[in-house]
Amino acid sequence: MDKLDLAVYDTAHKAPQGLASLAAKMNVGQQVLTNKVNYNNDQNKLSLREAVSMMSVTEDVSILREMAWMFDFRLVPITSKPEESLLSAIVNASADHGKVHQTIESAFIDRRVSKREMHQISREVNDAIDALNTLLATIEKMHLEGAP
Repeated sequence: MDKLDLAVYDTAHKAPQGLASLAAKMNVGQQVLTNKVNYNNDQNKLSLREAVSMMSVTEDVSILREMAWMFDFRLVPITSKPEESLLSAIVNASADHGKVHQTIESAFIDRRVSKREMHQISREVNDAIDALNTLLATIEKMHLEGAP
């Protein structure tokens, strides 16, 4: 059993209303679904579309997250909402970029990065990514509205 098989099994068996309800919502027989998510069964597995359906019904993206890790990707949800002002979005993205630089520079003063410093760097980088996603959402909104 690998982590992907475990993610599939857990998604099905930890479904909010149970496996029987999940099977009904996916329009699949309960025993068929049980067999497809059984990590000891190598013959009958979920199709890609069934996995998408399962994730949609359960709102659990563990399967997708594990697939991303298998290919050296990190799955990060995009929750950015556009700013009212493009200038504000640009300033925030620039400020967060500066914080990343400052945090990295500070961490490398002693040529070693502690666990705490690594956590700070990670937090600042993720904040900067969020700010850039917000900037992008702001520009996309302007584009859709036909703004110059």
